[in-house]
Amino acid sequence: MRASRPDRIAARKAYRATEAFRLSHAVSTQKWVVAHVLRKKANTVVGNALRDGRIDRQPCFICGCKAEAHHPDYSSPLAVSWLCDEHHKQLHKEHRERMREAA
Repeated sequence: MRASRPDRIAARKAYRATEAFRLSHAVSTQKWVVAHVLRKKANTVVGNALRDGRIDRQPCFICGCKAEAHHPDYSSPLAVSWLCDEHHKQLHKEHRERMREAA
C-alpha cells in the first residue's frame, strides 16, 4: 500500500528523470545481461524472427488475448508458448513456488 501513495509515486517519477537513475539503471541492466546471457540471446532471436516475419505473434493460448513469447527452454529460442501478461506472470509464479517446495 505504501508504494501506491501519491507522494511515493511522484518521488519515483521524479527520480526517473535524474542522471543518477539513468546511471543506476544502465548498471543494473548490464548486470542482468551478464547474468542471463542465454535468456537475452533467446529474447533477441525471437524479436528478430518477429521482425523478419519468420514467426508470427499468436494470441494467448489460454484466454486468446494479446500475448508475449514465453520460453520453456532458453536453449531452443524459437520454441515459444504465447501467453498474455497475466498468464505469463502466473506461470512464472507457479514455477517459483514449485522450485521453493523442491528446495
